Amino acid sequence: MAESQRSASEYGEHSVADARIEARLPAEVKALIQDGAALTGRSLSDFVVSSAAAAAEVAIREERMLRLTRRDSELFLATLENPGEPNEALLRAIAYRRELLGE
Repeated sequence: MAESQRSASEYGEHSVADARIEARLPAEVKALIQDGAALTGRSLSDFVVSSAAAAAEVAIREERMLRLTRRDSELFLATLENPGEPNEALLRAIAYRRELLGE
């Protein structure tokens, strides 16, 4: 799996923290983030990292869902346009339905 396709949980919760991110932000935003960290009882660093990781997982999950939905929709439409022959299980189900309905 490509690195960009991994979830935070796939990296392991106890991974060694050896990478850094720097960000410049308005003082008001920093104060907001500090308040959020304090309210949750976490350090500023832990709060920022866990919040960013959660947001990244949501973005990746939504993109994958859209991609799968498109691909699955195309497969579904192709199947409707070119249906295969009914298998034995389907033929038995049709016969059973007709028997139940007295057709």
